Amino acid sequence: MHRVARVVFILVISSLALGTATAPARGQALRLRFWDTPRREGPSYYYVPSSPAPRSFFDTQVPGRNDWPSILSGVEYRSRPNRRFLWSLTYDVGTISELVSTEGGFGAPGSHWFFTSSLHYLISPPGSRGQVTVFAGYGSGALQVDGFGSPRTFSTGGLRYGADLLWPIRGNVYLSGWIAYGDWPITHTWALAVPSNATGSTWIRDYGVVVGKLIAPTVALEVGYRGIYWTTTAIPGTACPCALDVSGYFLSLGFRPP
Repeated sequence: MHRVARVVFILVISSLALGTATAPARGQALRLRFWDTPRREGPSYYYVPSSPAPRSFFDTQVPGRNDWPSILSGVEYRSRPNRRFLWSLTYDVGTISELVSTEGGFGAPGSHWFFTSSLHYLISPPGSRGQVTVFAGYGSGALQVDGFGSPRTFSTGGLRYGADLLWPIRGNVYLSGWIAYGDWPITHTWALAVPSNATGSTWIRDYGVVVGKLIAPTVALEVGYRGIYWTTTAIPGTACPCALDVSGYFLSLGFRPP
């Protein structure tokens, strides 16, 4: 929660403090992202919370936690504004290996992916050098691991909404960031579970901050941090309530048509 609060603070302060920037915001039409989520330090992990009672997937008396490092790759498209509307699309995917698990039925290899499609509305005043938008759209994600030789999947999707910012700092340097939320149904599918297909709900938070610099008229180099966090209700056939945290630093290249 403190990380989310920091992102909100940065977005708000930046939109106020950078309002006097003289260079126009240079939004990317296409971004290619390479995202590192190391184990332990800035981890990606799926775990069963220790409160109110430690539980694992197979023995509710045994704590369970599963950690793995991952390199995700992603692509993001953002259209130019049409009147006060624009559209964005993102997709990130990564593999799961070197998984450290303290519970059975949760092994490698595996994968996880995240998708969003959003319609944005510009709330920054006409003629602003940057862009501030509110948005709503569809988001989804999935985590698949090996469960004793049988694929085990947690998948979710639904309405995603939030706000984002793209603003120049000085010269060819700019700041962007976003924060988004969702309250989605989540499905657990595993042939060895009883029931083998069960549903619950999950609360979604997705946030990030990016600093970029134009290194050519149509190319930008960016460094940023992104976090995706799920918290679920109870799901029959699992030890949930559970949480999924995928967070880490990324490098990206942005491309903008002339």
